[in-house]
Amino acid sequence: MDTEHFDPNNLETHMATQATISRPLYSINDDGNIQNEISFQQSGRLSTEDANFDEESGLISDPQSDVTKPSLTLSCESGSGLYSNILSSGKLFTLITKATGLWNPRKKHFALLCAISVVLNILSLLAEILITSICGPFVDRCVTGSKPVTNVTNRGINVSIFTQSYLATFAFSDTVTYLLLIYTLCRIQQKLPSLCLASAQEKVTSREWLLINIMLVICSLAITVATVLEVSVVERSKIKMFAMYGVGILIVYVTAFTCCCVFVVLTCALASLADACFQEICNMGEGNLDDVTAIHQTLCRQLSSSSQALIPWFLPHWLLFGANCLVLFAFDSTHFSMLFQQLGRAPAIFVAVAFVLNFLVFLIPCVCASRVTWKCQDLLYKVTNMSSGDWSEGHPFRERANVNEFIFYAERSKCGFRIGKMNFGSSGTWISVFLGLLGLGVRALEYIK
Repeated sequence: MDTEHFDPNNLETHMATQATISRPLYSINDDGNIQNEISFQQSGRLSTEDANFDEESGLISDPQSDVTKPSLTLSCESGSGLYSNILSSGKLFTLITKATGLWNPRKKHFALLCAISVVLNILSLLAEILITSICGPFVDRCVTGSKPVTNVTNRGINVSIFTQSYLATFAFSDTVTYLLLIYTLCRIQQKLPSLCLASAQEKVTSREWLLINIMLVICSLAITVATVLEVSVVERSKIKMFAMYGVGILIVYVTAFTCCCVFVVLTCALASLADACFQEICNMGEGNLDDVTAIHQTLCRQLSSSSQALIPWFLPHWLLFGANCLVLFAFDSTHFSMLFQQLGRAPAIFVAVAFVLNFLVFLIPCVCASRVTWKCQDLLYKVTNMSSGDWSEGHPFRERANVNEFIFYAERSKCGFRIGKMNFGSSGTWISVFLGLLGLGVRALEYIK
């Protein structure tokens, strides 16, 4: 080091500035997630000559130097990276389930939150029944600028009363299924602790989290905007009551979305068992066909016990919301134009959004349950399409006869998401969709006649 150019004051200033420059602009580090750190430090500690050179160039003494310019761009990138990290992880799901008490209903503080959520859902149900009754027909007394059209269709159906009755039925179905989900999660926590939410969410991939979070955010925003549009056309004298009515609708739908997301996470964990089973079969060394069959039977027992534990929620949910979809399909197919005339644009948009979201609440658990069965079928597909050379030496599947015998057994084992003795596979989803379309077709034919 050249002592003639050494200045302790400059060195202290440089070291302080170097510490500021080399500090990461942002850092996200949470349970194995990728840690993003951006630093301008390139070669560790700078020498004294570098410090003098930096001082002469003005990078240290001038606060408006070019060194600070990249931080503006990087700060914007850090914000987008933060949102991306939240959407591709289970942070949002964990926050919502803990706020509603579903994270672990057996613990006291979560049980208290569950009780509060149940009370809110019951109050929302009463609000949707009582507020509309107190205010009278929505068109006649509460909506400003309503059109002077008859409130009864040519088939004797009161459109506004039907709409409010449907929303009350949806709130009732949501409250019942929420109570059943609490019971189901308590049962899982006691009998199948490996399937509790804390364990299940660890098996969900980042891609699956992205889909779950996007679905939750879009559905919540859609029902919020639709509710605001509906309440915005209410008279000022009734605005307070219908604001409570709108909050009740939001609570009901957000609870329904949360219940669906909980089931999605649990079924993602079940689907991962099929992938783990395939990896175990592939990694198996020497053995015989009975060893492979034992691994597959373990998978079938796990899926059977897990799906049976979820039936107390899934089956009532499928029946209640399926019935709602059938009724709404049948009504909207023939009376939506009349609804638009009677209620106006904003309430009609709300009913259309509610219809779409009701169908999603019904369909998403069906798709997730069938995905578990599809994963088991995909396991067999992978085994069938692997050649003898793909298996390790001594593996029983190096002989094609063993593969054929295993496939013959596995196809008859009906491994997957089971409701009693019936597998809820892809056919179950299409049956659900078919029932909804059937109701639509029947009402359309009646309308044509």
